[in-house]
Amino acid sequence: MVIILIVLKHSAHRLQRSLMALETAAAIARTPIRLVFAIKTLTCVVARQA
Repeated sequence: MVIILIVLKHSAHRLQRSLMALETAAAIARTPIRLVFAIKTLTCVVARQA
């Protein structure tokens, strides 16, 4: 039972983070300058992970 609660809590936390990321992405997308900066940052992050 405790394990299920931990997993649910972890999932909820991940979902919250994804929603925050989506909201941030939406806010960035409203301004083209920020969008260009976000794409550059995202490209750097992806390149670092690869």
